[in-house]
Amino acid sequence: MSYKSYDQETLKRLHKVELEILDDFVKICKENNLTYFLTGGTMLGAVRHKGFIPWDDDIDIGMPRKDYDKFIEIAPKELGNKYYLDCFEYNKNFYLPFAKIKKNNTVFDEGYFEDDEMHKGIFIDIFPFENVDEINLSLKIRANIIKNIGDAVLYKNKIRKLNQFGRPLLVLLLSVFSKKKLMSIQHYYLTKCKNNNSKYINALAGSYHYLKETNLREDIMPSKPILFEGKKYEGMNKPNVYLSKLFGDYMKLPPKEKRINHMPKKIVFDVNNK
Repeated sequence: MSYKSYDQETLKRLHKVELEILDDFVKICKENNLTYFLTGGTMLGAVRHKGFIPWDDDIDIGMPRKDYDKFIEIAPKELGNKYYLDCFEYNKNFYLPFAKIKKNNTVFDEGYFEDDEMHKGIFIDIFPFENVDEINLSLKIRANIIKNIGDAVLYKNKIRKLNQFGRPLLVLLLSVFSKKKLMSIQHYYLTKCKNNNSKYINALAGSYHYLKETNLREDIMPSKPILFEGKKYEGMNKPNVYLSKLFGDYMKLPPKEKRINHMPKKIVFDVNNK
């Protein structure tokens, strides 16, 4: 991903759809007593901007693994015909270790797949936060296995080339396995720790180094309300601790060349009324 400018009207409409998805997701969580919290750039936006980071074009949500699994189980029925839950549990073509809720009859095409290979609706990301008992060599091995398998899946899906990976030979060797097998092994290591009261919690499916993503459970939960785009949503218990670890001096705006968004090849807000 890199930074490209949206026209402000398009970005405003995109944010509106994403907030619509978020509100429907939150409704399901409240009705089923599921814990969620803003995470990543969305948590940063809530603290620094009281809403979206001005150039950001997605919403990131975290859930403890047990709540995430429950959501995955009930979501297809709860979301109804308005949305599509994209995750490896239901879609053999899916390639990520977290879920996306996509709005039907919309398009947010990042250009990774041919038209008939993947649902391309406007989405929000739902990340499972995994149990971690200790920060030790075992966690490092676990995190590296998860990352290398994830890289192999990206390679098999032709999303990235071999020369874009830190360990291209390992990625090439892993790619001999089927995508289903790779995703299954990755899922095993993601969920390896079954202690739902573990000392630490970690977004092992996240984009940052595993040590940056590892936090004391008490810093993340219990969740606390925070203002985002004029409404209160659940945020992390100690957002300043989380954001400092992930972003450093997070209140300082990054230079333009380090501002990241998805910027799709094509965006459609209603395929029935283009």
